Amino acid sequence: MIHMTTAEEQAINPPEQPTMKDLTAPSHGSVISAKRVAGTAVYDLDERKIGVIEDIMLDKLQGKVDYAVLSFGGFLGLEKKQYPLRWSMLRYNSRLEGYQVKLDRDALNEAPTVEDDRAWTDEHASRVRGHYKEALDWPLM
Repeated sequence: MIHMTTAEEQAINPPEQPTMKDLTAPSHGSVISAKRVAGTAVYDLDERKIGVIEDIMLDKLQGKVDYAVLSFGGFLGLEKKQYPLRWSMLRYNSRLEGYQVKLDRDALNEAPTVEDDRAWTDEHASRVRGHYKEALDWPLM
């Protein structure tokens, strides 16, 4: 038998609303806050750390994550390189507590980067999509 809460019971004991602390706490499901994705390590298939996710980029028209911005290199943030990767290229590995990609740091040498002083355009996105092969995507589960 399902118990339905009455309006009187809800007034006495209102349902709890999630707080920012709740949204950024460790997640155990398939949904995660964007704040928690930034800073997450990225590993190659040999489980060597190649960088961290700096940011994610959303397709505001389709309402989905399109790219993760991988960063590595530099000292104290100087000469750090940022590489946009299609979100479909990343797979979360719970044992590593990070994402894995089917490429290594050397493979990124020729990849397009995100320049801080340049706006992200459709042309830039097209260049990124054209650079990576579909074989680098993980199959949908």
